[in-house]
Amino acid sequence: MFNLEQSITEWRRQMLAAGIKTPVPLDELESHLRDEIERQVRAGVPAAAAFPSAVGQIGTAPAVQTEFQKVAAPNAARQWRMTQLWWFGGPGLAVLAWSGVVFFNPVMTPDQRISGWAAGAVLLLLIAGGRLGCGLLPVIPDRRIRAAIGLTGCLPIILWVYVLTYLVLPRCDSGIGEFVVRLMWGFLTPFGILNGLAFGLEAAARKETGRPAR
Repeated sequence: MFNLEQSITEWRRQMLAAGIKTPVPLDELESHLRDEIERQVRAGVPAAAAFPSAVGQIGTAPAVQTEFQKVAAPNAARQWRMTQLWWFGGPGLAVLAWSGVVFFNPVMTPDQRISGWAAGAVLLLLIAGGRLGCGLLPVIPDRRIRAAIGLTGCLPIILWVYVLTYLVLPRCDSGIGEFVVRLMWGFLTPFGILNGLAFGLEAAARKETGRPAR
């Protein structure tokens, strides 16, 4: 005897196996399936015949997954471009702010200004290097593991910032200019290493899984 609810449950299992794991789209598809079955049943079609007919109108699991991928790919590519823009643009704005401090500080010598700008340039190069060198990094598909690596990397950075703030910089007796330069190198370089690593791991995972990485 045909069991409609059992058939819909099996249909959902097939959709999940095909990769449609997001609850909202799957629930919407089930709603359309039920509506079509109900429409056909009201027209006199037995439920046992209405179910495969409604499934055929919605499409098989692989076909539905292909359509979802076609819709999702442009959105994923756009989101990744925006992520890269913010990932690089945020530190870029920080470098501009620090450069303003360096440039407009009258007590800084030309050598100190050059060193301060170099620290900002190194920050951006480290971030860009992580992105460009993603092919050399391990592929970690699980976003939670990548996030855990990033958080773990923050621990030595926090320790270093503490040492720099309370042990190194207070002993700097070379004037404001030298203090600013040491501050920039001390903060920007480790931040660039961590940010570049996180950026590279994200790019490596996206490239390996076939999602747009540009």
